[in-house]
Amino acid sequence: MRILIALFTILLFGACTNENYVLHSPDNTLRVEVKLPVESNQHSFSFDVFRAEELISSGNKLGLELKSADGIFNTNLRLLSFRRFYINNLITENGQELKNNANGIRFMLANAEGRNLDVVFRIYNDAVAYQYELYNDSLDVLLNDFSAFDSDPENGILAVQLQDTIAETPTILSPNHVLPWKALLISRNSTSEIKSLKVRLRADAEFAY
Repeated sequence: MRILIALFTILLFGACTNENYVLHSPDNTLRVEVKLPVESNQHSFSFDVFRAEELISSGNKLGLELKSADGIFNTNLRLLSFRRFYINNLITENGQELKNNANGIRFMLANAEGRNLDVVFRIYNDAVAYQYELYNDSLDVLLNDFSAFDSDPENGILAVQLQDTIAETPTILSPNHVLPWKALLISRNSTSEIKSLKVRLRADAEFAY
């Protein structure tokens, strides 16, 4: 697969208030509000998705539990920093060009024990995707992935996992482990768009930052 990078940079955009962080799709059709469970509020670690002003997916849960004593990442998180970015490039896949355009945000978090976790969001015109990146110096075990989607397949809102098979828990995690992308696809043409989304997410990883 040949990747042509048309343009990539880092921008500040959107808004954040009271530990709610807002991100829009490039065409402004979709809006995502991420809720961080910091000590000053009672939020669950989750996000909502809006199309125009309509709430189409709510309470999508986030978070992980690892076997190590300091491995809880769904409550009492501290935001160390965050960085917004956008991606705009062309991908050549099987002789066809595919436009890859998304806005994103990376949250650098620490849990109550001081252990770090990054959560990266990308919002496309037709999907919302996220990924966990761990900072573990040695092997660890994933006991629980609290991720859960509010999907509605009959109305074209589909939950998608990047890898073809979903890993069962417990799962052994290598040092500095990056978990597979998870996504909500907002599309009526599910079969072709799922394939397109998987290609776009795989291509992003090597030059997103």
